[in-house]
Amino acid sequence: MKFSCSQKDISEALSTVQKAVPSSTPHPILEGIYIETYLDVLKLRATDTNITIETHINAEIIKPGFVIVPSKMFTDIVRKLPDTIINITVTDHRIKIEYHNSFVNINAIPGDYPEVKTEEVVNILEFKQNEFRKMIQKTVFAASLSDYSRNELTGVFLELKENHLTMVCLDGFRLALVKSDLIEQIHDFSAIEDDVIVPAKTMNELSKILGHDQESMDISIGKNHIVFDLGNIRLTSILISGKFIDYTQVVHNNYKVCAKIEKDLLYKSLDRATVFSRDDKNNLVEFQLKEDKLMINSYSEYGDIHDQVPMTLNGEEMEISFNSRYYMEALRVIEDNEIRIDFINSHTPCLMRSLNNESYAYMILPVRTRN
Repeated sequence: MKFSCSQKDISEALSTVQKAVPSSTPHPILEGIYIETYLDVLKLRATDTNITIETHINAEIIKPGFVIVPSKMFTDIVRKLPDTIINITVTDHRIKIEYHNSFVNINAIPGDYPEVKTEEVVNILEFKQNEFRKMIQKTVFAASLSDYSRNELTGVFLELKENHLTMVCLDGFRLALVKSDLIEQIHDFSAIEDDVIVPAKTMNELSKILGHDQESMDISIGKNHIVFDLGNIRLTSILISGKFIDYTQVVHNNYKVCAKIEKDLLYKSLDRATVFSRDDKNNLVEFQLKEDKLMINSYSEYGDIHDQVPMTLNGEEMEISFNSRYYMEALRVIEDNEIRIDFINSHTPCLMRSLNNESYAYMILPVRTRN
């Protein structure tokens, strides 16, 4: 195998597929990146058997073939090479990288790299990459990190209905929901027998790959797999089996108290209060809702803080406590500065959203305290 390519092109391709290389694995072959030639194209692939990322770059193919390169070492050395055309030759599991008047030798990984095995998938929809990335960022942080009894909570629920795509995550303490109608529907989810739940890890890695422009991607779904095709990059992932919680029964509208407040002021106030609450396992902060102000209180063995933020209150005054981290994670992804927070009482979840945009909603469970 022998080829020439741009150092910049192959370095970017390696960085992309390396996201699917497992951090630790009992199978040494998975620590590698599979590289093969196809006509005048160099194809790269990495997998942890749950997520597979493939991409390709233009190259001058002198002698076709394939090789499995050690991911970390090969990627690190290529990244540090000068921005020039490099020549790579593979002979007897030995990789020679030539650049200018210098060269590097690296041992290849022997063995058979696993194939990407997926059943037939149905092309469901097109979606703008930047919009899908924003939807992921607004929800994925609310997925459960580990829930062995409810594995579906470690994923992101996708629902296509009436030309809207809804993305939902919840972990038992909070729920994040975002809806978008910026899709070109090809088919609908009636072709899918079960709920579509994508692992949160998959969505996190996908968000790092998706572009920030208006380019489209295709989403295809099978019984056990989902494929995101960005053109030059293709990510394939398993789906999580199970039935997702009926989120429509959780999000309701019988709220009795509404607080209107500036997002930035609230975030900065919580950030100050967290200095005192971060030693508490619940990052506990207390909200006191007054007629024209929100008092945020936090206590620790070292002191306490009582921070005041202006707001408009519609309904009765009340006191309620929350995990400050849960609040701040949601505030970071809300784009509008004017927000509203709806309450029923001090023991039930509150609902936070933009004042003039209801496409995104975030629900958080309060923390019960003893006075």
